[in-house]
Amino acid sequence: MINTDILYLRKFYDKTYIKKIDSIEFVVNEDICELFDNYLLKQLTTLKGRLDAIKKVYHINKNIPVFLDNNLVFIQTFNKKQHENIYINAHRIIDMIKDKESTIIIFEDDSKLTVDKPLHIIKKYYNNSLKINLFKFRKGYENGKEKY
Repeated sequence: MINTDILYLRKFYDKTYIKKIDSIEFVVNEDICELFDNYLLKQLTTLKGRLDAIKKVYHINKNIPVFLDNNLVFIQTFNKKQHENIYINAHRIIDMIKDKESTIIIFEDDSKLTVDKPLHIIKKYYNNSLKINLFKFRKGYENGKEKY
């Protein structure tokens, strides 16, 4: 269900709307945190564990990016406690445009999403998400690249 074709996930109470490349959309009757947890359990970790680690390692305390793997890092656009929230796959964004007090996000398939947050805030969340790299702390890697 969760894979690299996802552009964004829209949380609405206990349902999740999934938007994939080429306008593929569907709804699952599962909370977004459950979806993330189920994906991460295959890697022997949990969403809470990942978020706690990102907080400590990258010193991000608000709107923590959800790192699932090196190609799936989601930026949350609002507080996770809200009933509605959008989680955007940072690796699928190609541009962001200011539109008054909103931001228009353009994805690699040329689809667009308007988010009711100023551009400078979305860019901050985006830049935080790009800092996260699984290989950074593994033995044999330096600055995200193999040493040998």
